[in-house]
This record gives sequence, C-alpha cells and structure tokens, in this order.
Amino acid sequence: MCSLSSENLIAEVVGNFTSSNMMFTAFEISLAVQNLAQQRNLLVERHRDLKDVIHSNLESHLNAGSYQKILRDVGSNRPAFVYYPAGLDYNNYIPLQRNQSGTNVAQSGQSSVQSGTNVAQSGQINPNGKTPDARGTICVPNHLIKAVGFNKRQRAYVYPSVEDGKRVLVVCMEMPADKTALTTYTVDDYFNIRVTKTQLESAGISGLLYEFERKNFQIIIKNCV
Repeated sequence: MCSLSSENLIAEVVGNFTSSNMMFTAFEISLAVQNLAQQRNLLVERHRDLKDVIHSNLESHLNAGSYQKILRDVGSNRPAFVYYPAGLDYNNYIPLQRNQSGTNVAQSGQSSVQSGTNVAQSGQINPNGKTPDARGTICVPNHLIKAVGFNKRQRAYVYPSVEDGKRVLVVCMEMPADKTALTTYTVDDYFNIRVTKTQLESAGISGLLYEFERKNFQIIIKNCV
C-alpha cells in the first residue's frame, strides 16, 4: 500500500489521463505520480507500492465502460495491462521508451502517453483542449470540479447559455432561476463528470475539441472546433 498523499496524486493523475482519452499502463501513471510528488515535495514511492492502488482506481472506469484493458508486450521484462478508451484501437498505443542503461525513467519524471489523437505529458491536460471519446462524451477536468466546490456524489446541473455571442454549456451546483437544466449528473468518487454527446448537441456545441473555463461557481464548456 501507499501513503495518503500518493493516493491523492494517483486519483489526480488517473483523472487527467482518462479525461484526456489517453492510452497508458499503470507504470506510466506511477511515473507521473512520482514526478508530481517531486514537484510538490511529497513522499516519492516506488511503482510496486503504487500499482495496486492505481489498478483499483481504474476499476471504476472499466466498470463504467469508458475504458477497457488488454495484456500487451510493452517492452519490459513482462507483459502489462494497457488501458485504452472504449472504441479506440489499442494497437495505436506507443510503449514507453526505456533507455538502454536501465536507469529508471521516473528519475526525470518524464512520460509521454499516446491518446487517440494527441500526446500529453506527465499527466497534464492538453492545453489546446480536450477531444471527446469514441461515443462523443467529454469528461470535465476534475481539478475544475474540485475548484468550484463540488463534493463526491453531489448533483451537477447543466444548461445551455451564450457568452460573447458563442453557445456554451454550463455546469453548476445550483440552477439560476431563469434557466432550465438539460439534465443532471452525479460527481463520481474520483471527481469526474462526463457530459454526453446528446447534451452537447442539445446545447449546440457538438464538435471535435472542447475547452473549459471556471467562472466563480460554474464551469463553462466551449467548442473549440
């Protein structure tokens, strides 16, 4: 088992990786967790102490059907499970490059993980926006969900609006009196909210790339493309 600080970092990194539709192994999650722990002056733990919590954390995504896993040769001394978004081809996964000297890549904290269409580094969300998964669903960044003040299992309302002449979708904890909710979602145990293609289309913002903005106690979803 690992420390509470590592458990929190694992939840953060898993949320970032999955909401960015990445393909990855538990080892790559460990590298990103170790990198964040170094940056934040927290305890840096080994993969063997992190892996069980990582796999346990990912079970919710497997059970929800948003992710699948397959045992693959990833260039190490044994096969590993590759986690990939449902509907994407796991053959597009690019294994982590391990240097010839055997030096642990986690020392530099660098990790590149292949997603369906883009590459992200060290568990960070692509600054250009987020692409939907194969079903057209997007996952709201969990750091924004926490920043707004949502709690686990709390109801979230979504409604269409217009900002600067552009259609947007708003996620909030309380509905304004003059607005009507399209639907409601429940924040899961990892602070995820997944907005479906149906609601994005209803709001008139269906597209290939989305950006998110926090405004007070609301999260604004915009179509970038």
